[in-house]
Amino acid sequence: MEQQEDQNQKSTSPVQRKEKNKLFLLILVSVLLTNVFVGSGVFFWQKNSFKKQISDLGNQLEQMKNDNMTLRAQIEDLERAVSEAATQKEEIEKKTCKGVWKNGICVELTCVDSDVNEKPNDIYIKGSVTYTDENGVENTVYDECTGSKMQVNEMWCYESPAGSGNYVQGKMVYDCEKGCLDGACIK
Repeated sequence: MEQQEDQNQKSTSPVQRKEKNKLFLLILVSVLLTNVFVGSGVFFWQKNSFKKQISDLGNQLEQMKNDNMTLRAQIEDLERAVSEAATQKEEIEKKTCKGVWKNGICVELTCVDSDVNEKPNDIYIKGSVTYTDENGVENTVYDECTGSKMQVNEMWCYESPAGSGNYVQGKMVYDCEKGCLDGACIK
């Protein structure tokens, strides 16, 4: 077989070999150019595809920024509405508070007189008054004799201001004809 190839090469003239080489070069150049053009087309197609993707991502990012701004504005509106509602609620609570408004809380002033139903004989009974002060602390005070032992400090509850439903503790001083003993007038 080698001998046959050698004979074929010997039988071809230099002109024929040159033509074969030209043909081979032409085919090779055609293949290379085809690859370059096809590769370039793919490259430019991919490049344009990437540009479109980047553009789409930019548009999405811009939309997200707009949505974010809209959401922030809505949150600010909601926070403002909540604040206004809280203020309105506090104003209503202040107006309807049957007590003292202190530090954002309605402290109801209550008062209970143990001998209130014993009038006019309550000065002859040692009684007590249990009340809630402005700090919400419950206190109890008792009827007591004055230093002279001829008067009694009678503790009692009254509405202040009148018609408010607020009851506070107070004291009235009464004379005791026979003297005072252990927080009550002697009968």
